[in-house]
Amino acid sequence: KTSYFGLFHFIRYMAQLQKYHIETEAAGGADETQDAVRIMSIHKSKGLEFPVVFVAGMGKQINLADAKTRVPIQSDIGPAPDYFDYRSRVKRKTLLKAAVNRKIINDAVGEELRVLYVALTRAKEKLIMTGYLDKAEDELEKYAVRGTSYAEMLSGKTCYYDWVLPCFTDHPMWYDVSFNETLWEIYDKEYPKVVFNLCYA
Repeated sequence: KTSYFGLFHFIRYMAQLQKYHIETEAAGGADETQDAVRIMSIHKSKGLEFPVVFVAGMGKQINLADAKTRVPIQSDIGPAPDYFDYRSRVKRKTLLKAAVNRKIINDAVGEELRVLYVALTRAKEKLIMTGYLDKAEDELEKYAVRGTSYAEMLSGKTCYYDWVLPCFTDHPMWYDVSFNETLWEIYDKEYPKVVFNLCYA
């Protein structure tokens, strides 16, 4: 315990500890019954449940860099370079490369969906999802467009919000969203209270 209070003093206190190389003891492991806040990765939370869960970074872009390399490599198919015609000096993308890129993207999306499932099923009472959306009003209006299958919505999406928000476009509260507010709630008796914290420019 110290006389410091507030975020500013806490950051300054931690900076002093780091400056003088003062080591602090690690906090003891907390179990599910203890009244404590636990910060962990989604992978670490697998198999655990908590009364209230915050899922942060819902707007973070999914890493698809492996599909954008010059010579993508997939473990089952192998490398897929472009075709280069030395006579005409023209480079063309091959069908093999397109197939490898699609396979890499599908594998990455599948893994991210499994991770997202784990994140969204940890809450017993309340689930709070936070994230940033650029031009949120335009994005949310796009989510409300009907006539698109969920499989089509998954294709080409690059963040968790792209997958989650379209599921709520049929909810009556969707039409009550105010774009002057960054916090709104959706409630369903069968599920924990769901809160979206939308931060946007």
